[in-house]
Amino acid sequence: MHFLAFAALVAISLLCAAMLYRELTEPAPAPSKAAAGQATVTAPVAPPAGAPASFAMPPLQAYAEVTARPLFSPGRRPPSVSQQVAGPASSLALVGVVISRDGRIALIRQGKAPAVTRVQEGQLVEGWTVKSIAADRVVVRSGATEAELKLHEDAPAKIAR
Repeated sequence: MHFLAFAALVAISLLCAAMLYRELTEPAPAPSKAAAGQATVTAPVAPPAGAPASFAMPPLQAYAEVTARPLFSPGRRPPSVSQQVAGPASSLALVGVVISRDGRIALIRQGKAPAVTRVQEGQLVEGWTVKSIAADRVVVRSGATEAELKLHEDAPAKIAR
């Protein structure tokens, strides 16, 4: 009885080895037309020959419609200059100045409930146009009137770079 069980195990092992040998040595058969229609493998699509390889942002002029129609303006139009009546320049206070290779930015405290606004040269703040930004002062203009906003006297004169 043990001899028969041993002989059956050897026969099954030889059969499995023969099947494995056949699978490894024979080339894979070509898929049939029915199987080819069911499972289609596609290769990744390469970009066109003239397409850029990396992403680049479009120029700012491409976003002109966004700035022409401000999201939080009730009429979706920017306020006109005539709507922005200049208040007294004394309601503005210069908080800080940032000067870098990219430009000049001033931080101005404004409004009845004081809020700090970041402005650049040419922008409007409470009806005043920012004419120039220097390291310790900002010049604003409304019509023919000019005012100069200075940093506090106790502010450091030089900033470490």
